Amino acid sequence: MSTDFAVISISGTNGQEVADALVDLGAWATYSPMANIWFSRAIIITYPWELYGYVMTNHWVRNVLKPFDEGDPHNFQSWLPCFYKKSEYKSPYEISHEDWAHNVLNAYRHIGTGDPLNGVRSSLIKLVPEKIPVTEIKLQNILSDPKQVLEILAKLVNEPLTNQVEDKFMGSLETMHNIMDPYLKALKKLKETIEVDPTEKLLYHYVNDLGYCGIHPKE
Repeated sequence: MSTDFAVISISGTNGQEVADALVDLGAWATYSPMANIWFSRAIIITYPWELYGYVMTNHWVRNVLKPFDEGDPHNFQSWLPCFYKKSEYKSPYEISHEDWAHNVLNAYRHIGTGDPLNGVRSSLIKLVPEKIPVTEIKLQNILSDPKQVLEILAKLVNEPLTNQVEDKFMGSLETMHNIMDPYLKALKKLKETIEVDPTEKLLYHYVNDLGYCGIHPKE
């Protein structure tokens, strides 16, 4: 398959796994959050406001915890000013799951309801040049029916979906889920006691190179 795919999405939406699956199916594919590469077909991964907590937690695990575990504390140190509690943390593991949940809900109060961290189609589509074919994959479908998503990718590449590709994709999602699970359980528990009203959001976060940091007045 000669088509070059760019998988475009906010960090935390399993875009790398989708790009890896395309490669495993025989395509040329790159995960490119800002679409700053050449490509002839785009796949955008969108998500609704309700899944922002998942995206934020996925990003935390992927871009803060993982590098820290590998001996690189830079992302964690750069991220700390974004945390709602100001303290001298030396490790991300000093932040409890409950404090993380409060941090996510605090961020929920500052994101725009119509354009949650650029995770909606109308925002991502701006990164795709005109006349480039676009396929939208919803994050909720990756989480609820990953095999169906793989079947869509296989159809795009015009290759059969093998057990090997399916097992690798499912395994990657399961590994991430297992790490995220205690954070997401704490978030779910906190949501049951604290209601977040989307109509009260007056600000939105912009995304810098690390993601999810910085607040600007909503236009």
